[in-house]
Amino acid sequence: MLRKIISIFMILAVAAGMFTGMIPMTSASTSIDDGLIAFYNWSDINGTTVIDASGNGKNATISGNATIVDGRLPGQKAIRLSGGSNGPYVSMPAGIVNVNELTISAWINVTSISTWARVFDFGTGTNINMFFTVSAGSNPRFAITINGSANEQIINAPSPMPTNKWTHIAVTLSGNTGKLYINGVQVASNNNMTLKPSSMGNTTQNYIGRSQYPDPYFNGLIGDFRIYNRALSDDDINMLFLDILTDEDSVAADLKSIPLGDFNTVDRDLVLATSGKRGSTITWATSDPSVIEVNGTVHRPAPGQPDAQVILTATVTKGDVTQTKTFECTVPADLTVQQKKESLFINEVMSSNEKTIRDGDVDDPDEGANGGAYSDWIEIYNSSDLAINIEGFKISDSSATWTIPRAFVPGKGYLIIWASDKDKVAKDGQLHANFAISKSGENITLKAPDGDIVDEVYVVALLADKTYGRIPDGGTRLDILARPTPAAANSGGVSSLPVFSHEAGFYTEAFQLQISSPDEGAKIYYTTDGSDPVPGAQGTFGYTGSITIKSRAGDPNVFSNISTSESWRPPNGEVFKATVIRAISVNQEGEKSGIATRTFFVDPNMHDRYELPIISIVSDRKNLFDNPTGIYTRQSDEQSGSEWERPMHVEFFESDGTLGFSQNGGVRIHGGATRNLPQKSLRLYAKDNYDVQDYFRYDIFPNLKNQVNGEKITEFKRLILRNSGNDWSSTLFRDAMAQSLIAHLKLDTQAYRPSVVFINGEYWGIHNIRERFDRYYVATHYNLNADDVAMIEVLLRSPVEAFEVNEGTQEDADAYMNEVTGFLKSNPVTNQENYEYIKTKIDVDNFINYQVANIYFANTDWPGNNVKIWRYRTKNGQYDPNAAYGKDGRWRWMVYDTDFGFGLNTNANHDTLSFATATNGPDWPNPPWSTYLLRTLLENTEFRNKFINYFADLLNTVFQPSFVNQRIDDMKAVIASSIPEHIRRWQGGIGNWDSNVQVMKNFANARQANVRQHILNKFASKGVTGTASVKLNTDLTKGHIKINSLDVEPNTPGVVNADSWTGVYFKGVPITLKAVPKLGYVFDHWEGIDVADPTSDTITVPLTSDINITAHFVQGDATPPTLELKGNPGVAVRLGDTYVDAGATAMDDVDGDITSKVIVEGNVDTSKPGVYTLVYKVSDAAGNEAEPVRRIVVVADLSPEPYDLSQGPYSFTEWSDQSPEGTYPQNMIFLQSNMNDPGLEDEMTAPYCNEEALAYRNTRRTRMNGLNEDGVAFINTGR
Repeated sequence: MLRKIISIFMILAVAAGMFTGMIPMTSASTSIDDGLIAFYNWSDINGTTVIDASGNGKNATISGNATIVDGRLPGQKAIRLSGGSNGPYVSMPAGIVNVNELTISAWINVTSISTWARVFDFGTGTNINMFFTVSAGSNPRFAITINGSANEQIINAPSPMPTNKWTHIAVTLSGNTGKLYINGVQVASNNNMTLKPSSMGNTTQNYIGRSQYPDPYFNGLIGDFRIYNRALSDDDINMLFLDILTDEDSVAADLKSIPLGDFNTVDRDLVLATSGKRGSTITWATSDPSVIEVNGTVHRPAPGQPDAQVILTATVTKGDVTQTKTFECTVPADLTVQQKKESLFINEVMSSNEKTIRDGDVDDPDEGANGGAYSDWIEIYNSSDLAINIEGFKISDSSATWTIPRAFVPGKGYLIIWASDKDKVAKDGQLHANFAISKSGENITLKAPDGDIVDEVYVVALLADKTYGRIPDGGTRLDILARPTPAAANSGGVSSLPVFSHEAGFYTEAFQLQISSPDEGAKIYYTTDGSDPVPGAQGTFGYTGSITIKSRAGDPNVFSNISTSESWRPPNGEVFKATVIRAISVNQEGEKSGIATRTFFVDPNMHDRYELPIISIVSDRKNLFDNPTGIYTRQSDEQSGSEWERPMHVEFFESDGTLGFSQNGGVRIHGGATRNLPQKSLRLYAKDNYDVQDYFRYDIFPNLKNQVNGEKITEFKRLILRNSGNDWSSTLFRDAMAQSLIAHLKLDTQAYRPSVVFINGEYWGIHNIRERFDRYYVATHYNLNADDVAMIEVLLRSPVEAFEVNEGTQEDADAYMNEVTGFLKSNPVTNQENYEYIKTKIDVDNFINYQVANIYFANTDWPGNNVKIWRYRTKNGQYDPNAAYGKDGRWRWMVYDTDFGFGLNTNANHDTLSFATATNGPDWPNPPWSTYLLRTLLENTEFRNKFINYFADLLNTVFQPSFVNQRIDDMKAVIASSIPEHIRRWQGGIGNWDSNVQVMKNFANARQANVRQHILNKFASKGVTGTASVKLNTDLTKGHIKINSLDVEPNTPGVVNADSWTGVYFKGVPITLKAVPKLGYVFDHWEGIDVADPTSDTITVPLTSDINITAHFVQGDATPPTLELKGNPGVAVRLGDTYVDAGATAMDDVDGDITSKVIVEGNVDTSKPGVYTLVYKVSDAAGNEAEPVRRIVVVADLSPEPYDLSQGPYSFTEWSDQSPEGTYPQNMIFLQSNMNDPGLEDEMTAPYCNEEALAYRNTRRTRMNGLNEDGVAFINTGR
């Protein structure tokens, strides 16, 4: 398989004709350019891009102020690099030297020598690299290592590098021999070079002029720079040094390098070279241009006509030297249309290409420099002996149809069509369709120009880098292939997953488990310890008959007896255990299936054993507990990142045994310092390289809703199984409780649900299921595209403000520091104009609540740590005041890791307000840079008053001792029954669990009063003189009062007696009151307060003493406005067209024309097919609302072609004609014509869908008028 994949990549580099269907012009003999990977001669520069003169697309990138100058010889160019500690350099593509043999050749002119300055350095950091330095102390050196500088394999030059003169250097590696050449002569060698360039893997930091280390940069000129995938001979090296080819030599070499090969059969277009690699020009003549044109276009005789004979003549010229060569070609007659249809097959499809093969598109904006993107692809196979021109054929998925330009599928050969959504023919001639393939599965269709279906394949859901195809090529069997084979014969199919007779879950008694395979003759192998089944390996059993699944009471502890940290203690007795069965099948071709995993819990009281959901994590022992690969070992506590992610299987069970989800995924250890604890936090990843389900889809958190529209959130890209962090040996729910107090605010918090976890069948204790803060969290909570999220996190223990970029780029972090803290450092916030600017950069309300929460919690692992902020990246990077919440481009703060609070690390009288505004911490956890933003904004009166009032709002509600204590009691009760077993498993200080929970309650009892005093102390100099009682009265059947940020109504957390509510606020800080009427009522007046206009629904009240205020409402306008959409409520738009909304008008019986108040929510992306909803909203003065919607269907084709039901696989069986009137299948979209009796050729212009659909009327002539191959029908609904 390795040999095949390598050959494929070489085909891409030197013979793109394999993918374009053209016959390429390549040399069959060895020349100086054979094996050339890249050639940088600096003569073709596009901005900062250095074009690879080899034609292989390995373009390089210039960084810094390098200059292009005249080179060694007239007409040549070189690059000047100025050296220094941060000079210019050149970056080459990743993986460029991932070869077994190598030659690097370069002309250099050193201006000044600095020790360790590199001519080149290929690597991935200081441990893995291969370099040439002009001085390793005195003389030049070549070295390669995969384990740091101490393990370098070296070739040292015998004398120093000359300066200010051109010198040719070359290095070759072949077998165990490395050679170093200076000016064409071998000067040193090493016969013990056991490392190959490929030993370094896919290097990502490949430089000319720069080191992997902070060494000096190269100072001098670099001319021709060549990389080969073979070791050049001594003569080759000497030729590169002498550069003495005459015109005669060049013409002879170029003529030799362009043989057409065996052209007894020319059945497709030829790629005729127009220039040679040695500088010659090539022209062509043809004896019959009606058959083969001089540009290589081939016109085959019509079907049934005799073959044509053509002579092609190549004339190669350089200077005054000219030579010719002739080629005799036979052009066979074309196939008939029917023969073509019968010979073409959709042979192999990849819908999630992550690392299999790049598409060769050097113009790709993101991946062009690396040889193209990893695009989806479709392979067309031609079973006939002759090439087939498929120009005019159409390839389509469910979203779009692409017409194929002139292209050939070779006889018994293949053509790759990239489903890259680029809609073009690339520079190398490769085909890029206008769609990408859904990895969850969809239909791919190939049609002939006359509309007939040539082939059709429904591609099933696939893992990343897996393909679905025919076995054998062009055969009738379709299956997931054992390995991808682009442009090559298909491999066999994978073996089907084993089938279990019983589902995973809870059982009260023993049973017999049977395992079978759908594949005839397949053998089944299984394990019982969580390990991956490997036939022949210890612990893997061949399945010969049923397996007894029974209670594991009495089985010894295995995994739970493994020490996982310095403070680990063994379990106190036997832990409860489940039986884990993992099985594979091996088919008759020897291909293995994936692993099927089931966890079985057997206990007479199993259904009552736990009140918490159960999560079973299963992974091979080497992934978790074996050194050096295990992530759950004492030695790997400090390891993190994707290289420390391991495959696993996860099953989620409700406490009654209901299976929520079961899928493969990835697992890493989660957290910072708490990685050193015996019980570690786990982070679970849903990815398509593990499972076709690339999200965990289940209602894990029953009350979790979207911030924008209140819809439930039931899919998660990542999950955390948290050990409760620093609270691990205390209560196990401190952070979750703290976050729950503020979860109703416009703050990002992590949903929480406690669970019991089993690892490889053994009880592992209580873990808190939590959301993870990342771009996927933001996307699901705010209805955003995950790629448009920027998220940054403060660097722990940094001496200055600095951020790690979690999502986005460094530019996002720079923008925050420049536009927020940087702006404030030079623009006083006491100037209100400057504060207004800051309000466009940060969500002030979010920031205040974030600060208030952490201060109340007395979180002293903050603010110099555990700080994440995010924003939506608007198109222009600026604040959008009209955007939906979360989409306005402002920074927002996220609350997490508050374990140090609530009495864990400090007591209730800790002055966290002063701590969070200190000017000289001086170090972690509150260095000056971390307190700068809050203490600076508090200098602004508006911000300060809002901060104090918001704090008071929360102290009066969710921070009240009674409310907090009730929350603690409620959350304690949920896990109380599971605590004893957890304590036996992990022991330690958690044995004092009840006392630890009481610490939180004691903190809650005292914290409110202490914080109020801290506020008085902090702001006494700003006129805050004491506290005052504010009593608010109203008739809740008519309306409620909002004070500052707090809606005083029964459903607001922490509000009691909302009709006669009392809160404590601060004298000297004005409060804002707003009367909010219920529908059908209007505000009338305020009572109990002397204000300029007592009839204004919003007033600002200076607070100097206790006040008692009543809001009066009277019956008012209860009629909602009329909001009418212009045009149709449903619109169909062709994919790629521009959608212009018709708008709406709004009238109210009291307020009149209120069209100007109409707002529209939603967007329409005509570049992507689908159904889009626009919601129109308007409110009259009384608060009555109207919200009609318009639905826009974006479709690839508004005029489907007619189709005969007998030709297709679709049948209409999902809806009964006895269904109630107005109903329709949920998976249907109705398109309506404006005509009374539309024909198949007429456009469908208005969609019926969802509640607007007037679907079927069962008392009229409901009928179907045809069903096409895409499942589209014309239906008379009787309307």
